[in-house]
Amino acid sequence: MSISATCKNCQTQLLASYCHNCGQKEQDLQRPFYSLVVDSLRETFDVDGRLARTLGTLFVKPGALTERYLAGRRQYYTPPLRLYLVVSLLFFLIVAWLAQQGFLFEVTASTSDEVRVLAEQLPRMMFICLPVFALLLKLLYRSYYYFEHIIHALHLHTAAYITLMLILPFERTADESRILVAAQVCVFAYMILYLVVSQRRVYAGNWFSVIAKTGALFFVYTMLLGSLLELASALEAVGGIEVLG
Repeated sequence: MSISATCKNCQTQLLASYCHNCGQKEQDLQRPFYSLVVDSLRETFDVDGRLARTLGTLFVKPGALTERYLAGRRQYYTPPLRLYLVVSLLFFLIVAWLAQQGFLFEVTASTSDEVRVLAEQLPRMMFICLPVFALLLKLLYRSYYYFEHIIHALHLHTAAYITLMLILPFERTADESRILVAAQVCVFAYMILYLVVSQRRVYAGNWFSVIAKTGALFFVYTMLLGSLLELASALEAVGGIEVLG
C-alpha cells in the first residue's frame, strides 16, 4: 500500500492497513470473486496461525486463554466470540447428524422426538445457558465483572464442545469395549480437571476453595441442562410446541 493512499471512508491519509482515524481497513473489493472468498475464510477461520495457536493454548493451558485475553494480550489469538460461534456451529451440526444416524441412540418411532429436540432445540438451549453459566461464575467469584465471566464461559464451552465432538461418535458402542469405556472415563475426568485448573488460573484462590466451587458449579449446571432437555422433550411430546423461541 502506498504511503500516500487515503481512507475511502473519511479521506484521512493512511499510515497502515487500518485507518487511524475511523478504523476502516483498506481493502480493494474490485478483484476476482475467489480472492474475496479466500480472504473471508482467512478472517473467519484464522488460517494465518492464530486458530492453531488459540486451540493449542486452550487445551494445553486451561484458563490461560481467558487470562491473557483479559490482560489485553489479544492480537495473537482468535477472539472468544468468533471461536465459540464457529466451534458451536460445527458441534451442533455434528450432534444433529450423529443423532439422525443413530450414533447417540437407536433411532425408532419412539425416539424421533428426541432426535428432533437435539437437532432443533439444543442450539437455542445452549445459547440461553451460556450467559446463565457466566452468571453462576459471577455468584461464585463476585469480585470479577460479569464480562470477564462471559469470556471465561465462552472458552470453557468451546473446549467442552471440541472434546465432546471427539467422543460422541462412540457413545452407543462404548459399552461394548472396555477401551472405549476407559476413554470416556478419562475424558470425563479431564473435563472436570480442566474446569478446576481453568478457574484456579483465572480467579486464583486456594485449591480447596476452587474445587468446592467447581463441584457446586458442575452440579447446578448439569441439573439445569438436564431439566431443560427434559422440558423440551416433554413439550415436543404433548403437542409439538416449539420451545425456547
